[in-house]
Amino acid sequence: MTDTIRDPEYALPMSILEHEIWPRIRSYLHVVEYDKDGGHQDPRVRIEFLGIPDQLSIAAQFCQMACVGCGRAINPLRRREGDGHDRLYYAPTCQIGVRIACSRSGAAAAEYERFKACASLKPNQQLALF
Repeated sequence: MTDTIRDPEYALPMSILEHEIWPRIRSYLHVVEYDKDGGHQDPRVRIEFLGIPDQLSIAAQFCQMACVGCGRAINPLRRREGDGHDRLYYAPTCQIGVRIACSRSGAAAAEYERFKACASLKPNQQLALF
């Protein structure tokens, strides 16, 4: 048996935007262009949640969704080493040490593109995606 969820009745969301925690965390969203990868023409984006209260951050780190690449259950809201609980990042795929192909998939690129369109918005503006 794999840990990929196949039963539609128990299916995990395929995006943080579809998760029940989204309404509670979306006001902390910051989409930051990172042009060290991709250059100025096609910069990578960092999808981060900044200033998030500790209790909400802890709950967010326990939320699960399906990896957009393979469907495996993952925890998409993660802390970087050295960061406090008030700073999380969104990764819609398996961790690279688990399955690198997921992070390189077209599904992962499409999920990041959803947020890339919002990179120029100010953090306190409501995003048009929702």
